[in-house]
Formats: sequence, structure tokens, C-alpha cells
Amino acid sequence: MYQAHLDKVVAWATADRFKDDVAAARREFAAATGGDVFEDDRSMESRLAAFVDWYVLDRKRGASTPAEAFVAEEGERIHPSELPIYRAFTETVRGLFELKKPPKNERLRVRELIGEKDYEVFERRVLAGLAKGDVFEARLIPFKGDLFFSSAFCYHPRPAKKPILSELKRRRKAGAIEPGAFLNTLLAMELKFERYRNVAVEAIYSFHAP
Repeated sequence: MYQAHLDKVVAWATADRFKDDVAAARREFAAATGGDVFEDDRSMESRLAAFVDWYVLDRKRGASTPAEAFVAEEGERIHPSELPIYRAFTETVRGLFELKKPPKNERLRVRELIGEKDYEVFERRVLAGLAKGDVFEARLIPFKGDLFFSSAFCYHPRPAKKPILSELKRRRKAGAIEPGAFLNTLLAMELKFERYRNVAVEAIYSFHAP
């Protein structure tokens, strides 16, 4: 699996020399996704994983993401057979997915709703409670010719699907979809839903609320 290789990139990208940048990125991510998470938040581990993915694979540090900088600076010391693995970390897909076909023979089919593209994903884990038609945020990691999900998931409640799709349609018509910002907005909404279960889903997933 890719995880041991990604762990090396994460360790390099979060080394002590980058501690101030990591701290600034934590504040940036929290501000964009609904605030800090705490130990009593059910999603704390998945939010931490989402932050690490975003910081290493998406966020620019200067002209490059940390994953791109790792390949540029460490590439000569990486065995040629493993270099494609590390380069693939610069080509991940963070997206909003709809489950089209449940897992069968460790494979499932999803549609990325922002880019409107279908993918087949290799997945050995049991994605508890996930059913056909469910909508969730995840990240696809290319590895040796297959696609895998990272450990960062955000499952959106089923009643939220309709307003999410309506907002996507509205933004697409306006030509104004910025995937990262849209996904961050949804993360903030899901965190609010997690903390305020007495509030209607439709009230939380409202894109026009003041």
C-alpha cells in the first residue's frame, strides 16, 4: 500500500523546520472548515487526517505543495522504481463523491460530483453505513495503477444531498465552482451538524442563510 511512502512525505513536510508554517496552516484550515476540533468531537481523527492531506498534498508553500517539494528535493535519493509512487502524491483528487456501486471484490464505483467524473476505487476497508447514493468527501490516491481512498472521509447526512446538488448546479451555471472552497464549506456544515443534532439538516446545509 501507499501509506508507508506517504508517511515519509508527511514526516518530511512537517519536520521541525516547518513548524511555524504547520501552525499557520492549522489556523487557516480551521478557519475555512468550521473551527477547531476537540477530543469529544466524533470526527476529530478524520478531521486531523483531512488537515494532513490538505497541508501536504494541496496547500502551496511558496510555488509548490510539500509533496511537490519533496519530489524536487529528495528525488535523486529515491530509488527509480519508487519515484512514480511519490510523484503520484502530486496528482491526488480531493472530491465530493457519490457511491454508485457498493463494494464488490474489494472495488467500488463512485462519481465525483464537482468534476462530474466516474472512478473505480480499490477499497479493502468496510465503509460502515455507506449505501448506494450516499454523498461523502474523500481523496483518491493513485498507487501502482489503482486508485485508493486516503484515511480522510467526511460523510454528509442523506437529507443534505438535495441542497448540496442544488447548490452545485447553481454554481456550475454561474461558472463559479472553486472545488477546495466548496468542500471546505461542506466540512464546516458537517461539523455543525455533528455538534447540533437538534437543528434540522436543511437549516445547517443552507447555502443562502445569513
